[in-house]
Amino acid sequence: MNLPPSDLSPQKKLNAHRKRALLSFRRKTDLAWFLLTLMMFSAGVTAFVFVGLYLRQRIVPAPAGGEKTSVVALPQEEPSLIFRPSVPETAPVVPEPPPADSPFPLPASPDPAPEPKRERPPVLRAPEPKGRAFQIPQDGGPLKILVDRGAKLNAASSEAVGERAIRLNYDLSRGEWAQCFLEVKEDFRSFSRVQFLFMGDGSNNTLEFKVVDLDGTNVGVDWPQRTGKTGWTVVDLPLADLLYLYGGDPLLDWRHVRRISFAVSKRRGDQGGRGRVTIRGIKFS
Repeated sequence: MNLPPSDLSPQKKLNAHRKRALLSFRRKTDLAWFLLTLMMFSAGVTAFVFVGLYLRQRIVPAPAGGEKTSVVALPQEEPSLIFRPSVPETAPVVPEPPPADSPFPLPASPDPAPEPKRERPPVLRAPEPKGRAFQIPQDGGPLKILVDRGAKLNAASSEAVGERAIRLNYDLSRGEWAQCFLEVKEDFRSFSRVQFLFMGDGSNNTLEFKVVDLDGTNVGVDWPQRTGKTGWTVVDLPLADLLYLYGGDPLLDWRHVRRISFAVSKRRGDQGGRGRVTIRGIKFS
């Protein structure tokens, strides 16, 4: 079968040499594209890794329970130093007074404001005591004596260191106690303290101080083994600290005080025997 003639130029036939050359060129091209693609991929991965590390350094963890917030730190600019010239302080310029014959005298300065008067602070004085103090023995009745069986006591008013005092000479060689007392009829509600001093000589025994009301309630305090101390013992005692001893009821009726007494007694550890006690400056205030 014969085909009609064509206008196309006849194709060249590839021989073995040309086939090998074409195959070698295609292989080189494919290899070049492969290497170029591999290099671009490696560059992209490397750039992605660097960008990830850069952003990771600037991620600030959010508070507990919240989401993370990424903060990109902006580059800090160095603060610009501004130098301001120091202005020296100058004293105010005082204008010179014009001459006496000047037709433009200075205006008269206003009169200075008068200084405020300073008042003297008030003088603080000690408050006056409420009511009068009750002193013994001058405000009480005559001294009376009450002794234990076999004990002896001599009580007398005297003076010691310029103050009225009571002097007790006792003998407890046989008895256990001896006391002197003053009968009073006073309302002691305005008094809050009792004050006195006492000093002893001789054997060491117990000194007692007691207050008695209308129904026989006895309250008081004592000082064991103190009647032989030659130095003055100062007593400043709140009446509220007096303890219930015996008789009546546990509450003393300060409206109806009837007796104030001092006693010397022989208790465990005391010596008994003879001695003397001087009590001065007895005062309720």
